[in-house]
Amino acid sequence: MPFSYLSKIKPARTLQLIEVKQLRWERNQYGKCKAFILDDIYNCADLGFSITDPAITAKINPDQEVSSHCLLCMSLAQPWQGGNDPEPMCYRLVAGVIELLPEITLIGQEMQRVGWTITQGRHYLQNQFSKQSRYQLMARKPKHLCNFSKVYPPLSRSTV
Repeated sequence: MPFSYLSKIKPARTLQLIEVKQLRWERNQYGKCKAFILDDIYNCADLGFSITDPAITAKINPDQEVSSHCLLCMSLAQPWQGGNDPEPMCYRLVAGVIELLPEITLIGQEMQRVGWTITQGRHYLQNQFSKQSRYQLMARKPKHLCNFSKVYPPLSRSTV
């Protein structure tokens, strides 16, 4: 975003908290961490946003899992003029990341593994927790549901 445009907006919105359900994390060839927001509503899957949150950058390794369902604190960086920029620009970056229950993703994977339909999963949630969606579960309950589903064997291909 051109700095000249941003300086005309009063008040300028330089911080924004957004919910992201599909996110790809990667470290580029220079060791810099990037986040790619894959949610269709943001229409920016091809843009890699620099990440300045040290807790998340430490986790972006092949051996550590980072949830793709997060709240991102998006910020505008200080004005910077690169070699090809006609004027100083303020680039968006990820200043902070709040991971939202990685178990939510695991529940979906476990439901697939045991062959439950969405209706069967909702029926279980309604009976056990009086909830319609896994996103309504509080912190300990997704872990309970993941542990419960692990006692089921995987659905064999012959019974599908």
